[in-house]
Amino acid sequence: MSADLLITALVLDEDREPDYEAAERAIAALEGSDVLESDPFDEDPDEPDGLERIRAALRADLRELREAIEGYLEIAEMNVRGATLYLTGGMSWGDGPTEVWDVIARLRSVRGVLTAAGFEHES
Repeated sequence: MSADLLITALVLDEDREPDYEAAERAIAALEGSDVLESDPFDEDPDEPDGLERIRAALRADLRELREAIEGYLEIAEMNVRGATLYLTGGMSWGDGPTEVWDVIARLRSVRGVLTAAGFEHES
């Protein structure tokens, strides 16, 4: 089995800071239809208890992302053409290469949380 190089990035305007409080509000307002992929959570977003467990997992992920960005843990920061990029990744044999990579993947599996924090959404 061969390894792949996996890299993921979050992009923020250079003159902004992540708005974690806005992201928390987006998590609180999350509805079942906002969960684009439920597999990372192993919960049913259409069930009230499942949705609440997804929200709890996202809150924990948001805290971990904040700690990673502020402490430069498993994440690199660089400025490119007016934007700040937060990058993480590495070689993978099937799992995410870093814990922060997995955190970002889960946050991307729902609509609106990373955008609320100020990160550019993917096109």
